[in-house]
Amino acid sequence: MIAAGQAKNTKVYVKGIVSKIDEISIFIDGDEEHKYGNATYYISDDGTETSQLEVFRGYGLNGDKFTSEDQLKVGDQLIVYGELTLYQQKDKDTQEVISETPEIAMGSQIYSTSNTTGIENVTAKAQNGKMFNLAGQEVSKNFKGIVIMNGKKYMVK
Repeated sequence: MIAAGQAKNTKVYVKGIVSKIDEISIFIDGDEEHKYGNATYYISDDGTETSQLEVFRGYGLNGDKFTSEDQLKVGDQLIVYGELTLYQQKDKDTQEVISETPEIAMGSQIYSTSNTTGIENVTAKAQNGKMFNLAGQEVSKNFKGIVIMNGKKYMVK
C-alpha cells in the first residue's frame, strides 16, 4: 500500500511479530519527564529483522500509554491499528531524500497482542501511609526490607 501510494491518511490493521524495540517511554502520572507513554519498535511477518515495518511512537493496547517496559517484548504477536506512511529523511542542506522508511505513523495503537493478560482497568487507591510487603500484606512501621507505600517501593533498613 505504501509503495502504491494508497496509504496516505488511511488507517489500517497490520499483523506482525515484534522484531526489535528501540524505545519504550513509560508514563508516570504527574511526572513531566515521563509523560509520553509511547514506544518505537519494529514488526515483521516472521519476527526477524528482515523486511521490518517501524511503528513510530505508538501506544499500547487500546491506545493506553505504556506504564511499564514489560508491556511490549520482542516476539509478541500484535495487530497494530494506525496510519501507514513513508518517512523520508532529508539532507539538511540540499533537502535531498537520504533514506525512506516504511512505518506506522505516530499515534497508532495496539489492537490485540499475545501479551494480553485479560486484566483491564486496574486502579490503585491511596493507602494513606500504610506499608505493604512485596506479597501485598500490610506490615507495621517496624518492618525491615522492601515495602510499598502510596504506590512506590522503598527500602526500610
